[in-house]
Amino acid sequence: MSIEDIILDRDRRGVSALRQHLPPDFCDQAASLVLEHPGVAIIVTGFYILAVGATETDGPPGAIVIGDALQSIGYEVIYVTDQHTAPLMTAIRGSKARVVDFPITDVENSKRFANGLLSEADPSVLISIERCGLTKDGIYLNWRGKDIGAFNAKTDYLFT
Repeated sequence: MSIEDIILDRDRRGVSALRQHLPPDFCDQAASLVLEHPGVAIIVTGFYILAVGATETDGPPGAIVIGDALQSIGYEVIYVTDQHTAPLMTAIRGSKARVVDFPITDVENSKRFANGLLSEADPSVLISIERCGLTKDGIYLNWRGKDIGAFNAKTDYLFT
C-alpha cells in the first residue's frame, strides 16, 4: 500500500475522486519539489468553521509539524493565516517562525498584500494545508456550500 493509498483510505469528503487527475506518486513528487527548493517556506493555513464561529483545529498543528520539519533541514518558515487563526498560530509556532496575518479585504488589496509579502519574503516554496480556496465563481464555500468569504482572507493570491 502506498502513502497515497493510506492518505485517501478513509476519505469521507470525496477528495479521492481527484486521484485520477494526479500522478500515482503525487506525495513523492510533492516532497521532491519541496526538498529541491531550499530557502524560505510560506505555509498557509486556517479554515473558518461557520457553525462554531471559530477556526478549525487540525490544519494549524499540521502546518506546525510541516514547518518544524522544514526548519530542521534549514528552511526559514513563515506561516500565513488570517485574523481568526493568527492568535492560535502565534501561540503554537516555534520561536524561529513568523506568523503573518493576511487581512480579510477586497480583491485588489489582497493582491497588493500578497505581492508585497512575496517580494519581501522571496519564498522558494508555498504550501497550503487546510485552507479554503476560491471556487471557479470567485467565492469561498465550506463543505456544506455556505459562503464563508466574509471570514476568509484571499490568500489564493499568494499562489496565482
